[in-house]
Amino acid sequence: MSVRPAVVYLCLLLSPGFGCTALHNVKARLQTAGDIAHEAGLQARIINTGEFRLLSFYNGVAAPKMPLEVYIEGDGLAWRRKNRLSANPTPTDPVALRLAARVSGANLLYLARPCQYSDDVQDGRCSPRFWSSHRYAETVVDAMSRAIDDHLAYTGADGVRLIGYSGGGVIAALLAARRNDVQWLMTVAANLDIDTWTSLHQVSPLDGSLNPVNFARPLARLPQLHWTGANDHIVPEAVVRSYLQALGPEHMQQLHSVPDYTHDCCWVESWPDLRRKALAVLLDSQR
Repeated sequence: MSVRPAVVYLCLLLSPGFGCTALHNVKARLQTAGDIAHEAGLQARIINTGEFRLLSFYNGVAAPKMPLEVYIEGDGLAWRRKNRLSANPTPTDPVALRLAARVSGANLLYLARPCQYSDDVQDGRCSPRFWSSHRYAETVVDAMSRAIDDHLAYTGADGVRLIGYSGGGVIAALLAARRNDVQWLMTVAANLDIDTWTSLHQVSPLDGSLNPVNFARPLARLPQLHWTGANDHIVPEAVVRSYLQALGPEHMQQLHSVPDYTHDCCWVESWPDLRRKALAVLLDSQR
């Protein structure tokens, strides 16, 4: 399938009855996602959770009854500038999808966040609060959990491993705190203490969102590893340290800072090696 047919197919999935017209302003971003997925051999599927329709990509079932490795996208294009919300949160560079595309030999599921890649934004069914104050709200976390349940039933995979990039790491942590089938949690450049993060950047608190630090008890029992970039000024290491401190001082060793890395460089390029190192640590902690 060429890139253009892939984009048309995605438009039909996301906009049944409407074609690509409603998604005109995100067509290039949709094409980017379709291209990345196609080159990695991933298949598109829309999961209807009731509240949202979520774009997912998956690789079939590489090994039935084996765990499902779930990659959760970041916040996307939430803001045009500091005080101006974006009209559509679809990411210009879907880093979590790029990470998933570099993995082989695992059951993979990529989940876009609510309102990303969707015409629900254009027809009024998706409020901007879901990519601003309520981006990590109960409604959002519940929808993401329902999507995982749907895909587990669809493929027959058994058990969940969560990987979240940036704000997707917040969603991953919140999912890990409530689900009983999560084997481990891994995040990349994730703002895991949202109060510390908003205070650091002197922006309005995310009053409609859940904060992982408030779920320290269930999260403290879970194997996890958190990558940060030493030169990340969007989510500095101090934000992840604050989250780990809430779990207990003994969890501080779960933070792995990479010299010279920023918020978006160079996770994708080195992901196979970083993932391999992280898996060795996480699997050892499960023994």
